[in-house]
Amino acid sequence: MVEDSPNLKTAHRDVDRGYAWVILTCSFFLHLMIYGLTTSPGVFYVQFFRDFHETHGSTAWISSLLTASSYFVGPVASVLTSRFGCRRVAMVGGLIASFGLFISCYAPNIYYLYFSYGILVGVGTGIAYIPSINVVAHFFDKRRSIALGIACSGVGAGTFVYPPVTHELIEHFHWRGAMIIFSGITLNILVFAMFIRPVPSSGSTPSVPFKHLIRSFGFQVLCVNNLLFLFGLSVLYTHVPALAEDILGEDDPRATWILAALGAANTVGRVAFGIMAHWRRLNGFMLALVSFTATGFAVIAMPYWRSFDGLLTLAIAAGFSCASLGTLTPQLLIFEGIGQLLGAPVAGWLYDWSNGYEASFVTGGVCLAVAGLLLVLPIIWPSKGPIGSPGSPESSPERVTVSVAEDQTDLIESTFQDASPSPDKTNMVSKF
Repeated sequence: MVEDSPNLKTAHRDVDRGYAWVILTCSFFLHLMIYGLTTSPGVFYVQFFRDFHETHGSTAWISSLLTASSYFVGPVASVLTSRFGCRRVAMVGGLIASFGLFISCYAPNIYYLYFSYGILVGVGTGIAYIPSINVVAHFFDKRRSIALGIACSGVGAGTFVYPPVTHELIEHFHWRGAMIIFSGITLNILVFAMFIRPVPSSGSTPSVPFKHLIRSFGFQVLCVNNLLFLFGLSVLYTHVPALAEDILGEDDPRATWILAALGAANTVGRVAFGIMAHWRRLNGFMLALVSFTATGFAVIAMPYWRSFDGLLTLAIAAGFSCASLGTLTPQLLIFEGIGQLLGAPVAGWLYDWSNGYEASFVTGGVCLAVAGLLLVLPIIWPSKGPIGSPGSPESSPERVTVSVAEDQTDLIESTFQDASPSPDKTNMVSKF
């Protein structure tokens, strides 16, 4: 292996061929393990609620902290990746996540799990995620949007694989034993990270000061869009296993497969939207608008279609349509983290208040649908000056970008320029 250094320029770099496909394969499996951990808390949620006898709202903070921590640590992970390289940072993230899982098996109460499972595992997965996606952008150019779609399909694959595996491990080894086993599995992040070759530094990328961005109408819409959408997804991924048990009956094994089906559909959706984003004639902006709104309506309907077939159908629809996030639109990690932090606990409190999941899923679904409908605003009021539009004060360059890190080429661009993202705008992760 070549020493991983962010400033080391490799003598030969495969782009869109050769070792780039090894990088893509590793990125896929890193996504699988990282997001398998961050989406399986819905299965653990039911066990934590039964064992610790806390309220739904208090218990939901565990999974909420996990996903929110993984987003909040994104800016730090970007800086670390720029300074120390993708391989080292991904390995450190894997170690932290594995350690958090291991010590979680000794949890005496949910407050211990807030730190061990919620914060430690979340920070570890968040640190490992940034290099796992950024490295793909370095090794793919013409096929970048397709490559990113394939890599990010590991998100859905993790959601498909981890919930049923988690259920089986809990059945045989209790949830504490499952934590230890997942701790060992998570160490495989280090294995795949070792195959990441160093990438050459491309120098600094022109960026727009945050004070200019925050005044842009388009950027403001995108911030609210990300926050609301992740609020709704937090409700969906955390509470759908419990909703399924509420409808199908306690300990019904089919309840776990609802979340798995959601993950399988998300896998297909990531690849499909990645391919669609590569088609320049397709209006990716409008496609994102429709898919976001469709996700909301599917979530709203879930507590009312009270059958396995109904839940399965809606889970597949929601899983596929929500895959457009990050594939067709940029991701703003801080605002996504806020949404993730609030969504699951609010849904839990609504359950405690109403003694049912109707209010929880309607609230989550409305947030998802509104997130989609908000994307209409820059079209209705283009004079407000979205990022990159002629009316915005910061639009003198042809396009406006925000650097993820000093040596990153995967940049966030305006989703609202010409209302149609180019392939370079797909799966962007902002340090904001």
